[in-house]
Amino acid sequence: MVNLFMDSLILILVSKFLKYTATYFRIITAATLGAIWACIAVTIPIHYIFLRNICTYILISLLMIRICAKKCDLKDMIKGVVTLYVVTFTVGGMCHMLYYYTNAGYYINTVILNDKLLVAAIVMAGILLMAISRYLDQFIAYKSKVYDVILKVGEKQVCIKGILDTGNVLQDPYYHKPVNVIEYQAFESIFNNIEDCTKVKYHMIPFRSLGCSEGCIEVIMVDVMYIYRNEKRITKKEALVGLYKQKLSSDNAYQMLLNGECFR
Repeated sequence: MVNLFMDSLILILVSKFLKYTATYFRIITAATLGAIWACIAVTIPIHYIFLRNICTYILISLLMIRICAKKCDLKDMIKGVVTLYVVTFTVGGMCHMLYYYTNAGYYINTVILNDKLLVAAIVMAGILLMAISRYLDQFIAYKSKVYDVILKVGEKQVCIKGILDTGNVLQDPYYHKPVNVIEYQAFESIFNNIEDCTKVKYHMIPFRSLGCSEGCIEVIMVDVMYIYRNEKRITKKEALVGLYKQKLSSDNAYQMLLNGECFR
């Protein structure tokens, strides 16, 4: 239990430092993997210590980072492992100092660990703080709705402003993907240079919004869509974009309505 808690804490710090978009579920999954392996490692005979160390300090660490980072190349995984050990040594050193050079060790042994109700309360408080932290992250994301967006089709790209529209739940009935809506004028320079519409999966879908009771909207599939907010980037390959012939913003503050599914 202690290993799981400490691994989760360290992975949360690593995710914050490296700006991973890891959910608490992925962090706990990675921490659980580390805790399970720690239990397995102590049962491995001593003459297999080299193999055990390779698995513990390289393979399992890489896998934990891979779970947290979700999609990353080997270079990013190695960077993540190095950061993992730096954070581990730092946190371990701080805990050692607090335990042995302050009264923290006394209170942990004589007060906290001897009171099961207090231990349960601390665990529940930790879970509650994680839930509140996640809610605040989502609240801030929705509060700051305007994002820089780059859409790429082949060698062409367009840079625009997009807004997170919680009311945009448009789904493509053919590809079963969320559809982001963009002003046709903002995308015209790319759309007019598309020679083969089948390559971008051009089609039309019905909708019931954008000032109309019902109608159809043109949809294409871009190669990749990048969504930027401060230093964070969300990458969506083969994203669907609906072309809207009218203005979305009266003051031209944004040219695109981003589907909330893109942030999950």
